[in-house]
Amino acid sequence: HSSEAFNHVRIADNFLKKLNNIRYDDIINLYSTVNRSVSKLNPRVEVVRDAVAASVVMRLDRSTILRAAVLLPPLLLPPGARKTVAAGASELTDRRITAQTVGIDSPSIGGIIWGARERCDPTQPGCAAGRETDEVISLPPPRTPYDVTDRIRLDLSIQGKPAGSILLGLWRNEAPVSVDTLVRLAAGTFTSRPGEEPASLSKSGLVRVDRDRSVVLGSLSKIGGSTVLVPGQTRPQRVPVQPPSHSDSNAMRHDAAGLVSVKRGGESFLFTLTPRPNKALDRDEVVIGQVMDAAGMEVLERLNNLATNNYNKGALVIVKVDRAQVVQ
Repeated sequence: HSSEAFNHVRIADNFLKKLNNIRYDDIINLYSTVNRSVSKLNPRVEVVRDAVAASVVMRLDRSTILRAAVLLPPLLLPPGARKTVAAGASELTDRRITAQTVGIDSPSIGGIIWGARERCDPTQPGCAAGRETDEVISLPPPRTPYDVTDRIRLDLSIQGKPAGSILLGLWRNEAPVSVDTLVRLAAGTFTSRPGEEPASLSKSGLVRVDRDRSVVLGSLSKIGGSTVLVPGQTRPQRVPVQPPSHSDSNAMRHDAAGLVSVKRGGESFLFTLTPRPNKALDRDEVVIGQVMDAAGMEVLERLNNLATNNYNKGALVIVKVDRAQVVQ
């Protein structure tokens, strides 16, 4: 009976409000019990499914419920609070793409998100913070007081599919060593010692995305270098090309979206693009250039919206600079 089912739901919801410590073994046991019970029913009969799930809960002792309640909301909320989304991706009415939903978002439990919301494609500019939005953020390229002396184009791909290009304008007069390094990397001619194989920016990868703060690129796969004999080693060792140190500095601050910067002092091939103003970067990085056009800013915004892990902010998709080239 539907009223009885919702009564069980209310009881279980009260337990959820008292959620305390959760023990892993209890979570697994409860999850298995509920799954076995629910899987025997027609999943479209949501009221019956709620009643069965709630009945399983009522047979457990209170302490187990309190510790395992983190897995209950997808089964115990009223049907209207859930959205059923088919596994895989489905097309929305406005042609945006949603990834597979693996949980629910319920304001009835203190605003906690259980699992995941229904999400749009996070690599699209129309997807803000992993959620569908009608507002497409399109920031213009920055206006800067410095003369652009060098240009490089980065052709990017996401999961092997072309994602557009970013044209960077660099200021050699303001950061000579840093700009020279990046230009030679883009040309595939950078070496740190005579006779070694050059390093290249082509086929390099995205390092991390700190949303609305920084997008860091420059993880080289073509590291170049040479094979040398190292004291204490019985076999020749491969020594990659070493990034140079530098003393580049200027008065430019990270006060606009679309700026290019590198680590102060050098000794790194990584470079940062700013999706938003971020003056926190001023202490450790020096600005050496800018994104040149609106198309590049759109690609930067797409990178800024990528889903990332919580460990090191690495993207959950593979992003590559398929080709880097110097533009005259």
